Amino acid sequence: MRRILCLFTALILCIGLCACGNTVDATDIYTAAREKTDALTSFDSTMELSVKYTTFGELAGGNQSTVHSRLDRRTEGAPVYYSIYKIKDLSIGQEYNSSTYYADNVVYEMSAMGEKYMTRVSVESIESSFESVAIDVPAEVFERSRVNGNKVSVATDANNLKELTETFLSGVTNSYSSPNGDGKFDFDYSDVEIEFVTDDNGYFEYISIAFTADFEALEGKSKADVSLKMTYNKPGSDVDITPPDDLSEYTWYEGGDKTQEELEGEMMEEILAMFVFENGTATKVDNYDELYAIACSKYTKEVVDMYVQTIEAMGAMGGNK
Repeated sequence: MRRILCLFTALILCIGLCACGNTVDATDIYTAAREKTDALTSFDSTMELSVKYTTFGELAGGNQSTVHSRLDRRTEGAPVYYSIYKIKDLSIGQEYNSSTYYADNVVYEMSAMGEKYMTRVSVESIESSFESVAIDVPAEVFERSRVNGNKVSVATDANNLKELTETFLSGVTNSYSSPNGDGKFDFDYSDVEIEFVTDDNGYFEYISIAFTADFEALEGKSKADVSLKMTYNKPGSDVDITPPDDLSEYTWYEGGDKTQEELEGEMMEEILAMFVFENGTATKVDNYDELYAIACSKYTKEVVDMYVQTIEAMGAMGGNK
C-alpha cells in the first residue's frame, strides 16, 4: 500500500503530457503551459486514476483512486504540502483513505490502515520533488495530433511512452499470476490517447491519458483499461492550506532520520522532565499537565502512562510521591 501511495504522489508531481495537430504550435502551447505551471508558488490539483482488469470480460481486479493535492511554497524555504488519497479496491469493493501532510521539516502520514506517523524530511527533499509538474514527451508523440484552440489531443504508439504505461500496470501482479511464474507479463497496447487543455491565462487546466492493454495471464486472456485525468483547480490562484485537525495523534516513526534508540532517549528525557527527583523520590513539576499533554501527543497516552506509572511507583517505594 505504501508503494502504491508513493506512486500516486509521484504521478501528481510529475505527469504533464502534450500533443499537437501542428507540431510547432502544439509544442509551443505545451512548453508555455509547462513553464507557467511549474513556476506556480502554490497550486491545487485533483488526480483521478482508474486501472481495471478483466478476464474473459469479467471484472478481475484493479483500483480507482482520487488524489487531492495542495502545495504552498510562497514562503521561501518553508513549503507546505497536503495530499488526501481515496482508493477503492475493485476486486473486493473495499475503500481506503490516507493522507500526507508536510510542514516545518516533518511529514505527517496517515496510512490506509489508520496508523498515524511522523518523520523528519528536509526542505531540500520536498522542494526537489516540486521542481516540475510536467515531463518531456518524446517527439514521436506529436506525429498524430489535433489542435483546437487551447485543446490539444493525440493518439500515440504506447512504445513511445513505454516507461509510463509500465508504471501504470506495475500493480498487475496484485490481481494475476504470470504465465511463466516469473512475475512478468507481455502487454499488447492500444494507442495511448492523450489530451490537455490550457486556460485563458496559459496554465494547464487538465491533462488526461487513456489506453488499453491485452495480456496473457495464468488465469487466461485478460485486459487492462487505464485512464487518468489530472485537473488543476483554479491555477494561478493562491492556495491556503489548513493543517489536519488530528496532528496531536501522530507519533514518531522509527524509520525516520533518527534511530530507535535516539527516539526513545528523547522520549525518556521529556517524561523525566515531568518530575523532580530528590532523595529517591519523584515529585511532579508545576507544569506537569502541560508536559504530559505534549508527551501524549507525540508518543500516545498508553506509552506515556506506562512510563509515568513506573516512575511514580519508584517514587512511592522511596516513601514519598
